Amino acid sequence: MPVAPLLTSRGCPYNCIFCNKSIFGHTFRARSPENILQEVDHLINDFGVKQLDILDDNFTLDIKRAEKFLDMLIEKNYDLLINCQNCVRADGVTRELIHKMKLAGVFKVGIGIESGDKEILKKIKKQLDLERVKQVIKWFNEVNIVTYGFFMLGFPWDVPKTMQKTIDFAKESNPDIANFMITIPFPGTELYEYVIKNAKLLQKIEEGVFCGFYGNRVFFETNALKQEDVSKYFEKAYKEFYVRPKKIMELLLTPKSLDEFKWIIEASLVIFKSLLNKD
Repeated sequence: MPVAPLLTSRGCPYNCIFCNKSIFGHTFRARSPENILQEVDHLINDFGVKQLDILDDNFTLDIKRAEKFLDMLIEKNYDLLINCQNCVRADGVTRELIHKMKLAGVFKVGIGIESGDKEILKKIKKQLDLERVKQVIKWFNEVNIVTYGFFMLGFPWDVPKTMQKTIDFAKESNPDIANFMITIPFPGTELYEYVIKNAKLLQKIEEGVFCGFYGNRVFFETNALKQEDVSKYFEKAYKEFYVRPKKIMELLLTPKSLDEFKWIIEASLVIFKSLLNKD
């Protein structure tokens, strides 16, 4: 503390069908490293900021820009922590970039993986090499940057077998933290249009979703994928990933402070309570 958000770019050119692009759009528009550094100087010198949360859709899309910005931070030698909480694609980083991220103060990254099934990835237009994902997570682990893997269960083409493949891939790739979410067909997305035409919508979502991403609430079902199947594998995912002796030990060693340890415990309790609340 104190923590400040930082937005260095807008827009994402990828076409994942579950993502609403109505705010920032598909066109990637980036600030220059010099411009970003001016804001960082302002946050540190005028507000005493100790941590930056980079909120871009894709901070590393332009690797040369990201490297230049990181080089400038390294040269400044700030005592600064950086959280790339949702802005890193596994196919958009190199080992050299990861090394520079560590030197600049990055301590945590979030990686959107979504599914462990290659055919599901094709259906949702997520251009991602799963072998590359495993390699990149290892690279981050080598320099002690905490990895959060984001996974989605209950796509219209999912069946129990494909959801189990996602759980198995989460365990095999082994990010420090795995966040499993039940798929929500947000209005304004290609996924929403598909669900309206080809599936049975179970709950209204046009006026907002109040359960959050991690609530055990299923919004649609298909002939091949029923509500109870999605709920079952949502619970199964957390139990299989976290209730392992190796993972429990890793979690105990991940926090870098007492406050972070308390936060992980509290967050875990919230998640497991949500597993019990299916309304």
